[in-house]
Amino acid sequence: MLGRDFCSKVTTMSLPLSTPPPLSTITGEAPYRRGDGVDLGDGVGDGNTDDLDIITPKIGMEFATQKDAYNFYNGYALKMGFGTRWSSTSRSRSDPNLVISRLIVCSKEGKRRVLKKPIVDEEVDHRREIRFDCKAMIKIYLTKSGRWRIGKFVPEHNNHELSTPSKTIKHRSHKKVHRQPVVKNLITQLHSEGISNASIARVVNSFEPDPQHLITPQQVHDHLRVERKNNLGKNCAKIVKHFMEKKGRRSDFLLKH
Repeated sequence: MLGRDFCSKVTTMSLPLSTPPPLSTITGEAPYRRGDGVDLGDGVGDGNTDDLDIITPKIGMEFATQKDAYNFYNGYALKMGFGTRWSSTSRSRSDPNLVISRLIVCSKEGKRRVLKKPIVDEEVDHRREIRFDCKAMIKIYLTKSGRWRIGKFVPEHNNHELSTPSKTIKHRSHKKVHRQPVVKNLITQLHSEGISNASIARVVNSFEPDPQHLITPQQVHDHLRVERKNNLGKNCAKIVKHFMEKKGRRSDFLLKH
């Protein structure tokens, strides 16, 4: 139950009067499907125009951007029952700022590192295992034409047999509501009013009828942490500007720098 002070703060804020659309309707790009205009490469297009058939990744497929390639593979992963994440990146030797290839892997790729010197006669409280060395991945590389092409595709994946659709949608790569600009702005505005992360999550979730797209207090915390990092130094500049303006208005105000 939200407190009276919290409710009064929310009602006094400049929130939109009209009811916004469900947040799940703005969760980003849908999986690519046949007929979406994606360049499928040689030997892939079979003339099938079934819009319900999500394309399986094939070597030779091309995309305009890295993001397009990631969204495509992430949509495929949602169908297959796993999440995804960016992995290693290769850069040009002549231009270190130029990315020439990237790996997109299953979120459960890799294994937990084993301590070289195990602790003897001491009980260690490990976090639960979340990596199962899944091999599912695609590798994309930059072509001379500036497009991104799939150069390697590993379809085999393991340890997803017990994954259900309700669990798959909760993978970090598939939960995109908290990354939308409208949600980020609302989180920032509520936080500036002194509202806790848990209460912010409840307010945002009140606009979302689908329980599969609810955000968590941890996601609110993550957004605010990134925002503080991005704004590092800006607050100091605002303070200096404030005192400089105050010095210009008052002749008796002293400011040394």
